[in-house]
Amino acid sequence: MGLISRTYIIRPSKPATLPDPDPSHHQSNRSLPRLRRDSTPDPMGRRRRAAAAAAAGEGPDCFSHLNEDLLRSILSRIPTRSAAALAAVSRHFRKEIPPLLERVDSLTLHEPYAQPPLRVTPPLILRRLALAPHRAIPPSSFRPVLDDAAQHGLSELAFRLTRRARLPRNVLSVKSLAVLDLDTCAVPPWSGVACPCLRTLRLHRVAIDQGIINKILASASCLDTLEMVYCTGIGTGRVGGCTVESSSVRNLVFRPTLNLAQTTIRASALRTVTLYTRGKVNRLELAPAPEVRKAYLHIAKSLTTKESFSVRPFLDAGVRLECLTLRGHAMKAMQRRFWRKE
Repeated sequence: MGLISRTYIIRPSKPATLPDPDPSHHQSNRSLPRLRRDSTPDPMGRRRRAAAAAAAGEGPDCFSHLNEDLLRSILSRIPTRSAAALAAVSRHFRKEIPPLLERVDSLTLHEPYAQPPLRVTPPLILRRLALAPHRAIPPSSFRPVLDDAAQHGLSELAFRLTRRARLPRNVLSVKSLAVLDLDTCAVPPWSGVACPCLRTLRLHRVAIDQGIINKILASASCLDTLEMVYCTGIGTGRVGGCTVESSSVRNLVFRPTLNLAQTTIRASALRTVTLYTRGKVNRLELAPAPEVRKAYLHIAKSLTTKESFSVRPFLDAGVRLECLTLRGHAMKAMQRRFWRKE
């Protein structure tokens, strides 16, 4: 009788585990922090945490030792949105901002006395004033408003009309003015000019005399940006011309009307220039500006029989020129140093 041998293989369904002699082992593992699989820092999460801490006023307090005068000086030079952001950063600034915000404001008036006079109502410091009167209201009626605004430290003034009516004669007499924006209006030739702090001047569809322009450029020694778009009344006599001569203007936009025949630009500190000419131009002089970075020249084809353009010296002196755009007949005007057509 033969013997039958059989072999049985036992495969456990789960791996066998040895009993843990220390019962507190699992509790100690639960108290350990979990390790992140990806150890790379998260910049977005860091920014969110920093923003949340700033919104909660937990950041460093940098304004505790500032007095009220210094805070008012800071608020008069920054936008209201930035002031609100500063209020969220510091706990001390939260207490100081609300009473000071009433002293810095922006007003838009369509009538001379639509609101109480500025002398008896806040703000004590007026940053921006926009005047847009209706067609039936004469602009000269805003003269007392400008006088009151000048006493409140006005820094930005915008005057926009629906027709080219004459502005009040004191529109250029606000000494604290830094930005002046005039649109569709006329500046009286007898206006007083006293704006030493003016840094930006925008003239769009403004009737202005060449003498007033010379007075503004002479008074505003720190003028940085000048825009003259479709301005009329420049020059005297049969041949009208415009001359812009300043040693401080860095950004210039000049777009004349059709009747302007002569254009002279002498601004040695120019950084960017945008210059247009029209068909009736017969003389163009663009003085050299060594610091110019960007130039856009659109010279139209002249309809006259005699013309004199001086553009090449300006481009030869621009050793730091980074961007140059030539439109119209500007390339032809560059062929010679002084291009004349007889």
